[in-house]
Amino acid sequence: MSVRWALLTPAGVASPVAVIELMGEGPDGDDLEAALARVAASCPVGSVRHAEIAGVDRGVVARPAQGRALLMPHGGPAIVRRVAQALEAAGLARSGPRSGPRSGAARGAGVPAMSASVSAALSIALSTALSIAPSPLAVDLLLSSLDASEAPDDARDRRLDHLLWPPTVALLGPPNVGKSTLLNTLAGRSAALVADRPGTTLDHVGVRIDAAGLVCDVVDTPGVRETGDEVEQDAIRRGLAQAAAADLVLVCGDAASPDPAAVVPPSVLSGVPTNRRLTVALRADLGTPAWFDGDAANMHAVSARSGRGLEALVTAVRRVFVHDDDLTSPAGWDVAAALERLGLGTSGGRR
Repeated sequence: MSVRWALLTPAGVASPVAVIELMGEGPDGDDLEAALARVAASCPVGSVRHAEIAGVDRGVVARPAQGRALLMPHGGPAIVRRVAQALEAAGLARSGPRSGPRSGAARGAGVPAMSASVSAALSIALSTALSIAPSPLAVDLLLSSLDASEAPDDARDRRLDHLLWPPTVALLGPPNVGKSTLLNTLAGRSAALVADRPGTTLDHVGVRIDAAGLVCDVVDTPGVRETGDEVEQDAIRRGLAQAAAADLVLVCGDAASPDPAAVVPPSVLSGVPTNRRLTVALRADLGTPAWFDGDAANMHAVSARSGRGLEALVTAVRRVFVHDDDLTSPAGWDVAAALERLGLGTSGGRR
């Protein structure tokens, strides 16, 4: 079998991911296809796959060119050694890494060549992002980034950053309108204390939820009201500060409450752009508030008890950060630039 392999990442050094290049010598790539079928999985040119690698570890397989494939298992030295042994047992011979452009016959018509160093850097960035991305939507977008037909778009890329670093969503409004119940429903567990009296939540409570494929940190803040209780006043002030610093504010009320936008101090909402604010009428099963405009795009009626409106609300939350068009765009995703913007190293920690 005329397929050789080379380790592109440093040997014997632990890293989040290792990059192993497979190089086929046949003019049509049949030898490489056969080798991939033996050691990983079939992977068409220009695509990326999750696959079991050499029966050792589950990782990523990429095909940047016709006679070339990249295997990306986890980068522990023991795993790399075992993969290397399995490749040699499968009849693949070890080689030094190749670099520079391939000929048109070797890479296939219309398929751009990449140097080994560039493709290794891209593969490491991709695998690092896959290892840290908490949002389910990130996986398909990351895996399709090497198969993009258009160059990355900076505005779209900055929205996709939210798939790697969850945005914060704050629940804000008067007391006893169902904010904590909504939080518990979204979380699928009792994260916040729920009681039919004002002042129950005296500190913000946060949970991590999946909002239509985008993972968010949702924070429940104390109900905003006039009170002589100094402890509650301090809790309300801290909750308002938390909301003002959030990436998105859900301004909540119910049929028995006044317009929540009139209850929240103007100084808080004035600092929140209108495109980062949704108004939510909670307890919709008990009636529609007089202040609710059902035709407004930024208003949602929700019943945590019946489930009414919950799916529409979480989808609206996702759309604030990641647009529908972002998910179907043919543009690539500059993952390395995203990791740099977020201060994320290859170890997945934020600097």
